[in-house]
Amino acid sequence: MKDERSLNQQMLIFLRDSNLDFPASVAQDGTMSPRQATTESLLLMRAIDEEYLQHPYYGRLRMAVAMKKQGFLIGQTAVKAAMRVMGLEAIYPKPNLSVAHKEHKKFPSAEESYS
Repeated sequence: MKDERSLNQQMLIFLRDSNLDFPASVAQDGTMSPRQATTESLLLMRAIDEEYLQHPYYGRLRMAVAMKKQGFLIGQTAVKAAMRVMGLEAIYPKPNLSVAHKEHKKFPSAEESYS
């Protein structure tokens, strides 16, 4: 059954019903207070999440370009912060993938055995 509410209404209901932890901001007196999520930031995070499901290898740069194509006026740093809040990270080969484990047996290559 499809929800007939507008996206804005759905996000406001989501905001009201959820208790999200957002990065804290520092007040002038030095105390930390949690930031409140705005409707715009939640719409952006939803769009980032949908794009991430389609392209999990997009980093902050390509994600910012994709968000601009969708009509969001946003830069790389805001995309990076939103992805960090949501726990998203681009999928790419990490360093040292080809380092052999010490306990694994190493077989000679075919080229070495023929020469």
